[in-house]
Amino acid sequence: MYLKEGTICPQCECGVLKETTRELVFNYKGETCEFKSEKVFACDHCECDYAASNWDDMCRIGEELRGFCEEVDKG
Repeated sequence: MYLKEGTICPQCECGVLKETTRELVFNYKGETCEFKSEKVFACDHCECDYAASNWDDMCRIGEELRGFCEEVDKG
């Protein structure tokens, strides 16, 4: 699904998505990886967040998370 500003929220189907900036925090095996200021879409009704606002950001975050998990697994 392609998300953009003004899209009907796929979760609640009542609100619309607005681009905003959030801190994203991921936990893996007790370790934490933080992204301090990422653009995401948030619903103005149910306040759910959807991942990065564009494909390049999603790919970058995915790569960083894979590296983070590999480091944690190495112990």
